[in-house]
Amino acid sequence: MVSESATASLTAKRKRLQALLLSGSAILSLAIVQSQTHAAESPQAEPPSEDDPLELGTLTVGGAPAFGDSPPEPGGLKAESQDSATKTPLSIRETPQSITVITRESIELRQARDVNTALELAAGVTSGRSGQGGPFAGRGLSEGENFNMRGQDLNPNRDIRIDGFAVSSSAFDLGAYERIEAVKGPASALYGQGSLGGFINLVPRRPQAEFGASVAVQAGSFDTFRTEFDFTGALTGDERVLGRMTVAVDDSGSFTDGVETQKALIAPSLEARIGDRTRVSGRMLFQHDRYVPSQGVPLRVDGNRALAPNIPRSMFLGIPSMEKSHGENLYSSVRVDHEISDRWLASLFLQAGRQENRRFFDSYAYNYFGLPDGEVSVASDTALIENDNWAGELRVQGRFDAFGREHILLFGVEKNRRHNTTAFGYTSLGTVNIYDGDFESLGTIPGGAGNQPFDVEDDTVSINDAAYVQVILSVTERTKLIAGTRYDQSNQRRRGRSNFTDDDIGKKSDSAHTFRFGLTHDFTPNITAYGSYAESFNPVDAVTKTGEILDPETGKGFEAGIKTEWFAKRVGATAAIFQQELENQPIPDLTDPDFSVSGGRQRTNGIELELTGSPIPGLTIGASATWLDSKYIDPADPYIGLNPYGSVDRLASLFVSYELQSGMLRGFGLGATLVSEGKRSASFAGAADQYGNGSDEIFLPGYERFDLDVFYKGLPNWDLSLHVRNVTDETYIERFRDVSGSNYFGAPRSVLVRAQYRF
Repeated sequence: MVSESATASLTAKRKRLQALLLSGSAILSLAIVQSQTHAAESPQAEPPSEDDPLELGTLTVGGAPAFGDSPPEPGGLKAESQDSATKTPLSIRETPQSITVITRESIELRQARDVNTALELAAGVTSGRSGQGGPFAGRGLSEGENFNMRGQDLNPNRDIRIDGFAVSSSAFDLGAYERIEAVKGPASALYGQGSLGGFINLVPRRPQAEFGASVAVQAGSFDTFRTEFDFTGALTGDERVLGRMTVAVDDSGSFTDGVETQKALIAPSLEARIGDRTRVSGRMLFQHDRYVPSQGVPLRVDGNRALAPNIPRSMFLGIPSMEKSHGENLYSSVRVDHEISDRWLASLFLQAGRQENRRFFDSYAYNYFGLPDGEVSVASDTALIENDNWAGELRVQGRFDAFGREHILLFGVEKNRRHNTTAFGYTSLGTVNIYDGDFESLGTIPGGAGNQPFDVEDDTVSINDAAYVQVILSVTERTKLIAGTRYDQSNQRRRGRSNFTDDDIGKKSDSAHTFRFGLTHDFTPNITAYGSYAESFNPVDAVTKTGEILDPETGKGFEAGIKTEWFAKRVGATAAIFQQELENQPIPDLTDPDFSVSGGRQRTNGIELELTGSPIPGLTIGASATWLDSKYIDPADPYIGLNPYGSVDRLASLFVSYELQSGMLRGFGLGATLVSEGKRSASFAGAADQYGNGSDEIFLPGYERFDLDVFYKGLPNWDLSLHVRNVTDETYIERFRDVSGSNYFGAPRSVLVRAQYRF
C-alpha cells in the first residue's frame, strides 16, 4: 500500500495545480475529466520516490512513452527524434529527409521573441516576403509570421502548422510552443496541399506528470516588457489526469516611432487516461492583440539593386493610427488515442481555429516615384481579415512482422475546410517627398473611417478530402525504406466584390496522387546516409484576367545526405544536397499586374549543412549554412535564366555559448550569434524594367548581424540572462516583401534582460 505521507504529497501537488488551472481549463475539463480517478493499489515494500517511474497499465509515467508519443528529449539544442516528417515518432538519424528541430532550450537561451528569430539556426529557412519586421518592429502579430524555405515562400494558411494541422493563424506567441520542427522538401504524400519547400510545425507544450512551474520576466529597449507563467503536473493522485497552463502578457514598443503591440496569451491543456488503453487530450490557444502597425518602407532602385531609403530607422513613413488595430486568434484541438493492441494504435484528431483581425492605417507611404527626388505615394486604408478552419483525421499505425523483421504501417483519412475572407478599403491622399517628411500636410483618415464601405472583398472556401498510406520497412538491420502515397480531392470557391459590384470569380476542383520514397543506411553507429524523392501539390487562389482560378502548383524534389552523431551522440550534424522543380507558380500578368498567370518551370539546386549539440560540458554549438541556385529553366519561357521572386542565394548562422563548470563563477556564461543572409531576388521575372533601370532583375543586398548573450545559472532555480541584439548597430532590411512597400529595417542595437525562476 502507498504510505499516507506519499499520498498526502501527491494530493498537495494536485490541489496546487488544480487551483492554477481551474480558470482556463474549465471548458476542456468538461469534455475530458470524466475519467477514472482511483488508482489501482498494488503491494509495495516501500512507497515510491518522486523520481521513480509509476506503472499504470500499459503506460509508464516517467519511463518509456505510450500512445505513439515521441521519447522525452534529453535537453539542450540537439533533438533526438521527430514525428512531423513521418507522422510517427522516428529518430532524426532514421528520417530520410532534412529536418531541423528548435528546442525550448534553444528558444530561451537566445531570448528569441518570435518564430522567425527562433528559426535563424535552421538551414534553408528565412523570413518570407510578407514578414513582420522582426523583434521590436511591432507591426502587429495578428497577421502572423511568414517564411521562405529552400527558395519557396510558405503559404501561412497551409505550411505553418500546429500539431501537424494547417491553422487559421501563425500569430500565436512563442511561449505556447515546446519545440519547432522545420521539415524541408515536399511533404504532400502525408500532408496533402503544401509548398515544394516544406513546412513548419509548431508543437505546443504538453502536460507532464511531474509538477513543474516557472515564472519569467523580460524587459528591454523600446519599452519592452513581458511576463510569462507556465505550470504543469498531475491533477489526480493516480496521475491519470494531467494539466498544463501557459500564460503570457507582452507589451512592446518599437524603434519605429509610434508603433507598439500589446498581446495576451492563455494556453490550457489537459490529458486524461480512460481505462488502460485510451487517452483523451485537449488543448486551447487563445490570444488577443492590440497594436499600432507600420507599413514599413518602400525601396529605391539603383541599377539592379533595391536599397533602403536614406532615412532614420525610427522614422514612421506616414502618421501612426490613432485607433489601435486589434485581433483575436483561437486554436482548439481534441485527440483520442486508443491502443487496439500492444502493437497497434488508432488516433482521432479534431481541430478548429479562427482568426479575426481589424487593421487600420491612417496614413502610410509606399512606392517611390521620382528618384532621386524621393517622391512617394501616401494612402490610408483599413482591412478586416477573417479566417476559419476545421479538420478531422483518423489515423491507424502499428508494427508488424514480415521476412523476419519488424516494420511500421501507417494509414489514415482526413477532411479539412478553410474559409478565408478579406475586406479592404483604400483612399489615396496624394504624394509627398520622403526626405521632407511633411506627411501632416496631406492629412489622415482616422481609423480608416473614410474607407467604408470596403472597396474590395474576397471570400474563398477550400474543402479537401484525402486518404494516405505509409510503410517503414526494415530491409536489413542497417537499412530502412519509407514509401508513401496520398490522394487529395480539393474543391475551391472564390467570390470577389469590387467597387460594390458582386462578381463570382469562379470554382475549381483539383485532385492529385503524390508519392514519396526514402532510404536510410547506417554505415557505422555514427554515420547514416539517406536519399529521398517526394512530390508536392498546392492549389492556388490566384486568378486570371478572365476570372479563372489558376492550375495548382506541382513539384518534385530529390535529396541525398549524410547524418552523423559524435561525442557520445551529444553532437549531431547533417549534410544534404537537393534539387527541386516547381511548375505553375502564380506570377503577375505583366499586361495587368492586378491578375496572375502561371509561371514556367523553375529549378532550385541547393546544399545544406547543419550542426547542433554540446561536445563537452558547458559548450553549446548551433550552426547552419545554405547555398541555393534558383532559376527559371523552361526553354519556352521568356524568363528562362532569371531568378524566381524572393529567392535567396545563401544563408548562414552560428551560435556558440560556454558556461563555466567550476570555481567561484560556476554558472556564468557567454554566448554569441552571427546571422548572415545573401542577396535576394526583389522583382518578378521580366518586371524590373518598370523601374526604368534597364535590368531584367533587381536584388536586395544581403546583411550580417552579430548578437551577444551573457547569462548566469549559478543560483538555485534561477536563470538570468542579458541579450544584446545587433551589437555593431548595422543598418539593413531584415524583412522584405517587394520594392513598393512592406519592407522592414532590422532593429538597431537593443538590449533584453530576462529572469526566470523554476519552482
